[in-house]
Amino acid sequence: MGALTTLGFLGYIYVPWVGARVKNVEYEIAIYGGAPTLVVRFSTNVYPVDVILLGPGPKGPRTELDRVTVYSSQDIPARLFFSKIAGHPIPGYNVPAGTYYLMFMYKGDVLLEQKIDLQGPVLTIKSAELFINFTIYWTQVGWRIETITLTATNVGDCPAFINWIKLYVYELDKTLNFKTETAIEVGETSTFTARYWGFDIPIQSPGIYHAKIIVSLGTANFTYETSFTTTAPQLELVEAYYYYYYYPDYDKYVITQLDITIKNTGPVPAYIFSITVVVNGASDTCAFSLPQTVRPGQTITLTIYISLIVYGTGVYDANIIIDLGVTTVSFSGQIELTPP
Repeated sequence: MGALTTLGFLGYIYVPWVGARVKNVEYEIAIYGGAPTLVVRFSTNVYPVDVILLGPGPKGPRTELDRVTVYSSQDIPARLFFSKIAGHPIPGYNVPAGTYYLMFMYKGDVLLEQKIDLQGPVLTIKSAELFINFTIYWTQVGWRIETITLTATNVGDCPAFINWIKLYVYELDKTLNFKTETAIEVGETSTFTARYWGFDIPIQSPGIYHAKIIVSLGTANFTYETSFTTTAPQLELVEAYYYYYYYPDYDKYVITQLDITIKNTGPVPAYIFSITVVVNGASDTCAFSLPQTVRPGQTITLTIYISLIVYGTGVYDANIIIDLGVTTVSFSGQIELTPP
């Protein structure tokens, strides 16, 4: 608690009410009713005493922010709010840094006034953890940062109310918004989570990204530098079988079907949009009306129908190209075409 003395902003104050005095004044700033509150304890030998909080406001640096009347010792501590609307305190209000004044009055005369210099809420962000999800939304696939978990300490002298966190990604030149409802008392260390405020998938390419986390309190911003990696799906070709027709009159082969077995060896799902087959320079693509999903660790077999014409018996270079939306993977090999 902060101690107030009788030597305030105005020094000794002459009071015509002889013997009327206020002493043993202490204060702290805490959360009451969801709003920052100046909790004032004091002793006095007269009642009623008006306790008034002055500070920066629409009427200047000494705007009256709140006042309460103390009728007896049972009304102590007195609670004064830094901001009100229609007589009600504003929950989640962050106190701006500045000079405030605590005034005690008896029958219209000032018993004591003290200047209070406040720095407001000040955050030290100690750590950050990003939960990144590789996901699909309709036909859009990519990475979304679902949550940001921060550990922060309030080293200021007023409670901190946090509603929004922003993440600026340098490589994208884009700011993402995250919603939370968190209050951190003075001197408290808190770990809290903010959730992504959107349905889009903002990251479309695998790689390493660098970002700045911005905690905005309205009165000040506090930042933390971080980086994260988006991991692409990883597929392994297990086996592939081609089916074809042979027309001996023309020494012509028509490849009509491919059965391909693949395994997802990566940590994220693979969404297959299409498969392209290339044999001896000829190519055909089979696109899926809905992406085919291969979960991590899963092995699946897909049958696709194509039409590739190759003339002449022999061994040919072949390539299978799989479109995963955010990247492509290809498997090269050879196919031997011989008459049945």
